[in-house]
Amino acid sequence: MSQDLKGMRVVVTGRFKSGSRRGLERRLRGLGIKVCSTVTTKIDFLITGASPSSALGQARGLNVRVIDETQLERLLAGQTLGEDETATVHKAVKTEAPNKTLTQLRQLLHAPPSSAQWFKVCKVLDQCKPQNLEVALDYIEGSAQRWQGKFAGFHTALSQTNPNNHSYPENEHFHRFHLDLTSVEGLDPRAMPLQWQKRLMQGEFDPRFAAIRVLGFHKVKVSTRVARHILACPHLNNVRALYLPSRSISPKFVRELAAHDGLPALTHLDISNAQCNVEGALTVCHHPNMDRLEHLSLNMLNVPFDNLERLPAGLKSLDLSRNPQSDNTTLDADLLAPLQLQALGLRHTNLTPSLLRRLLRSGTLRGLQCLSIGYNNLAQGLDVLLECFPEHLPELKVLDLRGVGLYPKDAKVLAWLPWLASLTQLHINTSTTTRTEAVIKILRASPHLQPGALRAPGVA
Repeated sequence: MSQDLKGMRVVVTGRFKSGSRRGLERRLRGLGIKVCSTVTTKIDFLITGASPSSALGQARGLNVRVIDETQLERLLAGQTLGEDETATVHKAVKTEAPNKTLTQLRQLLHAPPSSAQWFKVCKVLDQCKPQNLEVALDYIEGSAQRWQGKFAGFHTALSQTNPNNHSYPENEHFHRFHLDLTSVEGLDPRAMPLQWQKRLMQGEFDPRFAAIRVLGFHKVKVSTRVARHILACPHLNNVRALYLPSRSISPKFVRELAAHDGLPALTHLDISNAQCNVEGALTVCHHPNMDRLEHLSLNMLNVPFDNLERLPAGLKSLDLSRNPQSDNTTLDADLLAPLQLQALGLRHTNLTPSLLRRLLRSGTLRGLQCLSIGYNNLAQGLDVLLECFPEHLPELKVLDLRGVGLYPKDAKVLAWLPWLASLTQLHINTSTTTRTEAVIKILRASPHLQPGALRAPGVA
């Protein structure tokens, strides 16, 4: 085997005397060696320590060369392994007796992902002895691709609405949404269990927290002490979604959160109805450190749109619902122009047909797949507005028109738009049962609306 390792592909598994597996991987990358996560026929060799994962069996099955820690150090020192060493190295790898806790963890991680399954994983993690914890966390990290999913936002709440009872949560608690993932398909189930939340709030910085992707506090006041613990914990570096809706949080905490580098993976932030006032919301929008966000929910914070100077550059989903605006005030199209928005929530914002038409004609919403404009007074000229939707919203899949003053005459215009065929969900509701029934009847007769796309009271 050549001592020139630069450019080689390796996989690392097990525990090492010289330090952690991640430390060894960083060292190898620094030497120009490509460290991969899975064993394939393209791998040059597997580096294994004590208690190796299933990667060892895979390497043997694919006839991938295996070396141990001592042999790696010899190679890095410029020495060469003889052919006889590489031929017998599979047998030379030292393995420890199977660990029941790690075996159980492996089985759980290979089962179909679900919320219930994830909390079982967390219970097994709690049973891991300190000497096995790093290996256990490696197992979880190795299965990350199987477990990854979407994170909840206002558009997720729409898609999960039961069309039979049409129950839309007016003040969504997305952490609770994640705790009930047994009935929600496609969301990432790796939320922090409530028992672990208590540890974090008490200032216990457990390495197990590194397994978490979703952090949200339910019925908890985020006090100054709790906020300090969140920002100080070194094990939240994998958290992707932070949900703090309807929590009591200070503007100071929001400022520190925006400037904080301890949540590098954070892409989803929800501070809807949080008691951090307008200052906190504007801090999140204006701080360049928040450009990594993909979803931002500022629902019910009384944010004046004309005070917004910029929005996080990476946003794909933005919810500004329940922020009533003064007359003739709406989002500046120039604010939205740099963004690649796929979902926009503007419910209860005093949006008018003329203001919406201005936004549409700016061209900044052409990439939208979900638009929620419910509970705005759009009755005057709604039929004309609907006719311009196909031109300005060519990618739209989900449209929320609940409480916009939709009349049967508007429904007739909507029903005959060929563009309606592209919608997977159309949400409607009116102020009276009679009018709603009339609108439903018209839309059901549409030659373009997909079966099952109509979401309204009484529609199965």
